[in-house]
Amino acid sequence: MPRGRPNQGPKLVLIQKKGWQQGIWYVRWSEDGRSFERTTGTGDRGQADQVFAYWLLERGRSIEDPRQNGPRYPAEARIAEILAVYGANRAPQLADPKRIGYAIKRLLEWWGDRRVDAI
Repeated sequence: MPRGRPNQGPKLVLIQKKGWQQGIWYVRWSEDGRSFERTTGTGDRGQADQVFAYWLLERGRSIEDPRQNGPRYPAEARIAEILAVYGANRAPQLADPKRIGYAIKRLLEWWGDRRVDAI
């Protein structure tokens, strides 16, 4: 029987500590049963997302399966590919996967052929 919870992978979390005027976004991840945090240095979600993306590239991870494609820069990844990965991996776990499918379809009408760095 496995022990503990499975690793959920790296993610962004907003941390508001006592005495701070605003929260700061941190990257949080686990390795070998230990948890780690790294500050993005910003309270702005957009900037934190950029820091997180570069952190993932530095660590050799990508939004898609790293064993197949390896990390890519935002100028090399199409939004349609990212939405497809999200739809396949995340939507089935949500309460209304059909709604996610509809949202992805609508997003693809505008963003589909563009690259991630266009956002």
